Amino acid sequence: YYPAIDEYVKAAQTMGSEPDGKKPLIALYLTWPFLGGNPPGPSKDTNPACWPFGEQDALAANSSGWSEKVKTEGCLSYALALGIASGLERGADLLIPAGLAWEVARGSPEIDPSCKAEINKEYGSKPPLSSLTLPLRAKNSSYVQWSGERGPDMFRYMGPNYTSPYCDGCNVDNHPSAKAMYLNALVFYAVIYKKCPMGAAWPNGQTIDGMVLPVVSPEDAKTMQHLVCDVVMDNMDVWWKGH
Repeated sequence: YYPAIDEYVKAAQTMGSEPDGKKPLIALYLTWPFLGGNPPGPSKDTNPACWPFGEQDALAANSSGWSEKVKTEGCLSYALALGIASGLERGADLLIPAGLAWEVARGSPEIDPSCKAEINKEYGSKPPLSSLTLPLRAKNSSYVQWSGERGPDMFRYMGPNYTSPYCDGCNVDNHPSAKAMYLNALVFYAVIYKKCPMGAAWPNGQTIDGMVLPVVSPEDAKTMQHLVCDVVMDNMDVWWKGH
């Protein structure tokens, strides 16, 4: 993660130093935890091309204390948030907090104090996002529509023959469903343009440039617009470093 950010920072600086050049901004995409907080086991991929900077034994997932730090959905979300946000200290310009918006939509699962303390230790006296009270919460609880039984609706349905490792008796993987992709798009818009996305259009089966868009209900679209305004607009100084 950090080597990739360092490489992008150098490239952006080079582009910005050219005549008439403009320095590109580097955005960090804060993603979401697995449904139920159930992470996969250690990687078994032995392709050396996948490990240009060392062996897979160095992965956090292969360490003795990793599973304890991500033992619940709240813990995994917190670990992801701090890890990705820490890239702002490497020269990235902004943070796209899609994963935090997901957690609000799913009822803001609590963060176990023990795992929070262990994760904080990784970052010294001032962990990333320390100015926020996590988990973030919706200002209006009626906008929390994807907790409990509706939780899997945020994830991609894989068909009736798919057995999910993330939840009992469901058929989803860890990728976003159409409505969740819409939520992500709203977060990108709100942070980049610094505007609340209330009133934004939504996919409703339209055909655009020859592509048939998926369907998101008007009710879900408007609820997600409210959620993103809650999550993003009050914390713009956190998402944009030095801006």
